[in-house]
Amino acid sequence: MIEYYLNELKNRPKPWRLRMWLGSSGKVKNKFFKTKALAKNFIANDMEKFINTIDMPKDTLSSIYKKEYLPYRSMLVERGELRQRSLTTEKGHFDNYIFPVLRDIQLATLSKKHVTQLIDYCKTHKHYGKFISTKTIINVIKSLGVFCVWCRKHEYITTHPTEDHGLKQNKIKKKWCPTIEEVNLLIQHTENPRDKFLFFLMAYTGIDTHEAQALQKSDFDITYGTLNINKGWDNENHVMGKTKTEYRDRKISLDNNLVKVYIEHLKNVSLETEFVFPSDNNVNKPVGYSVINDALKKAYTRAKIHWNDGQAGNKLHALRHFAISYYRHKRMDLVKLKELVGHGPLSTLTEDTYTHNVTEERDMLPKSNSLLMFH
Repeated sequence: MIEYYLNELKNRPKPWRLRMWLGSSGKVKNKFFKTKALAKNFIANDMEKFINTIDMPKDTLSSIYKKEYLPYRSMLVERGELRQRSLTTEKGHFDNYIFPVLRDIQLATLSKKHVTQLIDYCKTHKHYGKFISTKTIINVIKSLGVFCVWCRKHEYITTHPTEDHGLKQNKIKKKWCPTIEEVNLLIQHTENPRDKFLFFLMAYTGIDTHEAQALQKSDFDITYGTLNINKGWDNENHVMGKTKTEYRDRKISLDNNLVKVYIEHLKNVSLETEFVFPSDNNVNKPVGYSVINDALKKAYTRAKIHWNDGQAGNKLHALRHFAISYYRHKRMDLVKLKELVGHGPLSTLTEDTYTHNVTEERDMLPKSNSLLMFH
């Protein structure tokens, strides 16, 4: 797609300059006119013919994706900056939906018209015998959008054609979130002291499961009352990795109550391990996700906490939902709340996804205004 810009230059015989960019070709063509009217007349009637005389770049969308973009994304996986699962999903979007429509188009000509064609294809195309959901189509466009951002950065294209695509996702299914009484019951009915403190910490701070698994004793500063979150445990490869995004690297302030509970917890932790929540079988590794999840399910059962299967989410991640909803209900400043839980400044998840309990009839805070307790 040829982008052009018309502007006036002072003190020139032909002051009106028409500047044209040719995307990945790296070429810039200028034409000068005496008047603005002549320039506009050229744009309306002759620019298309002029463009046809210019050698357009021959790079197709599929060739740039395979030769440059895919190796780059694979490198991010190797460096721990992108999950393999995310790359696999993204590759599936290109192979199953984007390439059948846009494989052979010249990348420099990519426009909103092509995005519309892709959306129409997705709406009428069946994958494994089923029509594609709106959510999947939006995710396909997001994958193409990430690719377009990279292409724009490397000057293969000059616009971002996936912006304002017009698709709207159906209302998000409300994620289940326990009340403060239920969280207190959950902690009370957790038998293993390690798991008890882990659930308490997740509910108190809103940290994610893989962040909690990766915690080491050096991450806690009991003198200044802070917790440093700068890594996450990779449960697929069983190695230490990075947090999900750059915003997840953060320092959390701890109150005296939490510091005291942590000090008591350390009495049950082996001196041979650096992990705050070590595995029962190997002190050099943290407790596994399945072990944590099983312990939580048993605690839910013992506490007789109702699990609404008609709502989305999982029981372990519900502790993070609780923390965000709890502090939002307490009217914590939204910017500070996003910093606490590691959401980006432009993210709307904090408002749209996690704070539903603030306005629901099933209020998360009882009239007695009780606090989160460690039993």
